[in-house]
Amino acid sequence: MERPLYINWLVNEEGVTFEDGVALKCYKLSYETDEAVFDDWALHIRKHYVEDDELTDDSVATGLSIEDYLREYIIPQRQETFGPTARSNDISEILFADLFEFVLNYEVPRCKQYNRSGKNESEHGTDIIAYKFHSKEKTPAKEDELIAIEVKARLSSKEICKTIQEAATDSKKDEHRVAHTLNYYRKKLRNMGKFDESNCVERFQKKTESPYKISYVGAAISSQPEIENKVIAGIKGNDLQLKVNQSIFYVHGADLMNLAHQIFGEVYKMIFGTNSNYMLKYQKAKAKLVEYDISQKDYPKFPLNSNELSYPVIYILSRYAESIIENDETGKAEFAPYMVKASQYFDASVGANDRTAYDTDFLLSGAAAYFLSNDFGSSKVLCAALFEKNKRYAHYGYISNNT
Repeated sequence: MERPLYINWLVNEEGVTFEDGVALKCYKLSYETDEAVFDDWALHIRKHYVEDDELTDDSVATGLSIEDYLREYIIPQRQETFGPTARSNDISEILFADLFEFVLNYEVPRCKQYNRSGKNESEHGTDIIAYKFHSKEKTPAKEDELIAIEVKARLSSKEICKTIQEAATDSKKDEHRVAHTLNYYRKKLRNMGKFDESNCVERFQKKTESPYKISYVGAAISSQPEIENKVIAGIKGNDLQLKVNQSIFYVHGADLMNLAHQIFGEVYKMIFGTNSNYMLKYQKAKAKLVEYDISQKDYPKFPLNSNELSYPVIYILSRYAESIIENDETGKAEFAPYMVKASQYFDASVGANDRTAYDTDFLLSGAAAYFLSNDFGSSKVLCAALFEKNKRYAHYGYISNNT
């Protein structure tokens, strides 16, 4: 997972304590209305459920648009009986996973929301596992760390005490659940093709032969706007009966349930939302940098990975072509507005020169996209470039002269 932009809105509030002075880790989600950040956050959440390439395949297989497929099979819906609860739980668990990975520098497997049996159902076991290896080589050491995190969310309420109490109580259960969760994650990550992560999780299944440090976190989140005087009133830390290796994390912010609904409302913007437009601009910028012979080490740091736009534009081109073949006027109307941008992306991807193994595919797709957009001149230019490339390949014996 790439670092989401919203993580900069998590502010560490140092010095927050319970009534009796016992400390806890407290963060405020100090957000603002920013469409680009919201789009990025929504895409980040959606990728926990399904990746771009799989989403495209599933959409084609079911005959549904991407948005309809997501609504029907993947994303919890606000109007469904358990939809709001599922949204609250999912966005909260992902937030704490992000906190531990991108702020506290732990590794956090992302597989709990992926391919679950029902879109409003939560997997059993420990909510989040996070780990950290002592050595860069990731050889087992007694200093390695594993954290089991139990999340309790009340995004529709300002309630603090009850939320923290439940998180602390259920966190104690993870002593018995974490072994099963590790085994489940190891197998699921392997099935997802994430073999390195699976091997890392497997290391923590071998505590007897390779000891490590383990701790437990009760993670609570609710819609309390502010913590007055840096004291959680109405609860004492000692009453939680925390063990030596157990701690409490609390995240708060204003009106978090409405924020969650707003973010989930953006997850359908796979096709050219704000971030997609930025990605297209970055891809064009990379092509210009190559044109002016700028060294890659001197490139600016692009905040988004423009290569991730490949799957959406392939989907746009394929669905538009399919709509033409099937004389589907609704489909043509849906995808026609994106064809010019898809054409430009394929064109810029050749110029960016960072995935040369796919240049032939980009040229052919770009030529087709320009042609279907009635930009015959640009289509001809890419066809000529494709012809020249194939001539060079034929000269060096890579392809037949008859190709």
